[in-house]
Amino acid sequence: MPPKTEEEKFDELKAALFLEFPPLRGSTDAVVRQMLGTKSVKPWYGKYKERVKLEAGLPEGMGAAGLTAEMWDWALDVKKDRSTARAAHAKACEELARKHKLAVDKEDAQLAAALADNDSPLIRLIEAGYEELPLRSQARVAAIEDKKLRIKALDDELLAYRKTMLAQLYPDTTKFTPGDEGTRPVA
Repeated sequence: MPPKTEEEKFDELKAALFLEFPPLRGSTDAVVRQMLGTKSVKPWYGKYKERVKLEAGLPEGMGAAGLTAEMWDWALDVKKDRSTARAAHAKACEELARKHKLAVDKEDAQLAAALADNDSPLIRLIEAGYEELPLRSQARVAAIEDKKLRIKALDDELLAYRKTMLAQLYPDTTKFTPGDEGTRPVA
């Protein structure tokens, strides 16, 4: 059973006071007001009012869970430190990501330049993959649900594509001369 809240404790006190002093007449609240001024209850009630005032500043449900105002104040200070640490981390990560992107972009540019030096339709044909296939071929491959059959279909489609494109590039493959492959367009 969860610990009683200050409100529940106060309600119990009111009921106990009402039962303890039956000769007093009036409502429960009137009896409680009379009792709160007594020497035995007054110190407790002062502390109770302070706690209720402090706990009124707690988020909903925290006081009922047993969290005190002192705990909440401490937690707020710690949360500020944690938020500051998270913000510093996010800023550092953003800077690292920016530097990383610049480095990757630089490497990509160097790769593109290196590949451009020896690019040709024949090389692009040999390196062709799924994305270079005609859309109809891509659709046929994508429609196959079984993974092994899809891989085999992709290999078959790539083979057919390469044969067709190679025949267009070099109608007579026996007359291939290294270096002239860049002069023939790939359809």
